[in-house]
Amino acid sequence: LEGNDVKIERTLEVGDQKDDMYAANINLNGKFEVLGMTNRLSVSGDYDRRNSYANQYPYATKYDVVYLKDKTKGKERAYEAQQRYNHRVTKTRGYGASIQNLLSVTKQLNVLLALRYDKVTGQTTNNYFIDGASLKGKIRGRASFKAGDVQTSSYNQWAITPSAGLVFKATKNNSVYGSFTKSFRPNSRGYVDVNDKLLDPYYTDQFEFGTKNAFLDGKLQTNVSYYIINDRGYLDAGEKSALGTNARVIGPGTKYRGVELEASATPLEGLFVSANYSYIDAKFGSGGSRKPGTRPQQTPEHQLGFRTSYKFKGALENFAVSLGGQYTGERLGNDVFDTSLPRWKNSLAPYLQKAYTLINAGVSYEKDNVNVAFRMTNLLDEFVFMAYRYGSVNPIDPRQFSITTTFKF
Repeated sequence: LEGNDVKIERTLEVGDQKDDMYAANINLNGKFEVLGMTNRLSVSGDYDRRNSYANQYPYATKYDVVYLKDKTKGKERAYEAQQRYNHRVTKTRGYGASIQNLLSVTKQLNVLLALRYDKVTGQTTNNYFIDGASLKGKIRGRASFKAGDVQTSSYNQWAITPSAGLVFKATKNNSVYGSFTKSFRPNSRGYVDVNDKLLDPYYTDQFEFGTKNAFLDGKLQTNVSYYIINDRGYLDAGEKSALGTNARVIGPGTKYRGVELEASATPLEGLFVSANYSYIDAKFGSGGSRKPGTRPQQTPEHQLGFRTSYKFKGALENFAVSLGGQYTGERLGNDVFDTSLPRWKNSLAPYLQKAYTLINAGVSYEKDNVNVAFRMTNLLDEFVFMAYRYGSVNPIDPRQFSITTTFKF
């Protein structure tokens, strides 16, 4: 920050990438009864193939200086072409199979059980055209390569992940539910432990409990849920592996606890009103460049939103109006506290970003095949920006007005 403005020393990064993707999926569904209980069984298989071809170029820190508010300050530079130093080819293959059964124990009680198997393989080949020694400070990661080097890394991992859910419908309009889901992320970057052994995939566990209710013949609907997410991750072990590379461990990662409240109502014909609130308790675990107990970047503790719309009747039946908004609480504008580490040396220092409120409104006209919509966004003209670990600062759009006309043939 410089006074009331934000001074940004921009980094120039250039890259191009071509992706070739193919996916296939097959499903077999069946319905049968056992001991008076209805089973809805689903068996599926899938295949995913992805090839990526990327050219990488060195980047320049402090390429130019601009200010977020006062555009007359600072000095921008015209684009300068960069010399390619690397061509990277990444090939990944994914094979999966799952079995899922929705069991209707009674008319009120449904139980969902599922099991999934995944196998993921990947190979990355780097072709270098410039000596890494001349690129130190201009690329991310290690620069221990020479012109003409070809480096290849690969992984081959599998995982079995279960999930389960339960829904109890006490009445026609009231139900409670609970669910558990386990997911995994493969060690696609080839991280190793202190013994130079490839680390296993890490898992994320998610639990959710809630209740859905309808009142006043369905004119008022509510949903209350509570969730727990334990997202593990790869952390720097603070020492070298047997072959001298940075060793890592699977650490506690990030823990999320949250409550979500939703309510919607149609009190009058043509009138719709909804509101939602979410509370997020998110904290980093120990290890890594994040401070234990702090919140991940751009993760507010409180968020509140609303939306209402009304479609006129009678002489104005072709017109509709809408109004909506969202309040977002304070967020941490970067979550790396140890910016002395080489990987984060160009990172912004952590700081709090103020809460803000966005209000949007609209008026539309629709008749036959014609639709005309007038929209107003960010009516309060809030000045808000998002800041991230690598020094990226992105402001949201200022107050805007737009008209859209649609004609259907």
